[in-house]
Amino acid sequence: MLLLLKRSLLFIATVVLMACGGGGDDATVPIAMVPQSEQLQASLKGPWPDSRLYYAVIDAQMWASIWEERRLFLGCTDNPSQSVCGTVAPPTIDFSSVILIGVNLGRKGLFTNRENPIEVFKTSSEIIVEYGYIGLDAPAQEASSAFGLLPRTALSITFRAKP
Repeated sequence: MLLLLKRSLLFIATVVLMACGGGGDDATVPIAMVPQSEQLQASLKGPWPDSRLYYAVIDAQMWASIWEERRLFLGCTDNPSQSVCGTVAPPTIDFSSVILIGVNLGRKGLFTNRENPIEVFKTSSEIIVEYGYIGLDAPAQEASSAFGLLPRTALSITFRAKP
């Protein structure tokens, strides 16, 4: 009888642990983003090239290339005085400690949560960037994009729309 009680308690404890997300390699843990400087926040606002939906920028060379793509998209070469153009050089980011992530809906959709458009989770094998959006039949008046800084990691990054 005591053995049956111990097995029952062990089974119940296992079920409870699995239900709360523990005990398995697939448990997702929310990750807090690294605070951004006001200068970086301001420079990331506004339209981005429609050719990219996701950004996972891991080094300064990649960042410089993406920044130049944006400047070309905005027409900064022909009209450098536009307020959205900013500086020729990309804003400084310490890629030895962070990764810049982003989702660019452009004018094709809106985020379902404007306060926190993207949420980030970690599993044992990857970083998951989730976002909710509403697709639009007609272009939006304002471009929708959201960026954040994550602590540097060697895990792969997966982007996915929330169900």
